[in-house]
Amino acid sequence: MRAEASAGPVRLGASDRRRWGIQVVALVVVAAVAGLLVTGVDRVFVRPALVSVPEMRGQDPVVARATLERLGLQVAETITSPAGFRSGEVASQRPPVGAGLRPGGVVELGVAAQPVRIEVRKNSYVGRRTSEAETTLRALGFVVSTERVVSEIASGTVIDVSPDGPVMQGEPVRIVVSKGVG
Repeated sequence: MRAEASAGPVRLGASDRRRWGIQVVALVVVAAVAGLLVTGVDRVFVRPALVSVPEMRGQDPVVARATLERLGLQVAETITSPAGFRSGEVASQRPPVGAGLRPGGVVELGVAAQPVRIEVRKNSYVGRRTSEAETTLRALGFVVSTERVVSEIASGTVIDVSPDGPVMQGEPVRIVVSKGVG
């Protein structure tokens, strides 16, 4: 007699199901290892590569922004008035050229503005606290130097500012500060 094949579903025993499950897990592990070998194990388990900050000084800010964004970096712009740069070009950058940033890191670009003359009135600063005068003058675009001298006036108080009158942004302004009686 001849045995006829049944048309119904094949039923697996418990040991067959276990063996089949082990084979599926083994196949997944082999595929994962093969994937690591193809893509490189170091790329899977290592932090993202750092992006080297390129030289942006002297460039148009629109071009500089596009370049940095193409590298995966973010851009913040500030206005500055340094000597030696034309109005509208990148005059400074932070971090400096060659620094490594993670993707998404921020590069601050200082864009040169046309310097203007600003009235520096000595009387507006004399008697103020050093930090207050320095902060105000730097915000106006001046390079501030501070000299401390012995004086009867309370320590940390501005006693002189020079020059007094119209000063070009980016130029130095000297603050003389009391350091007390000594």
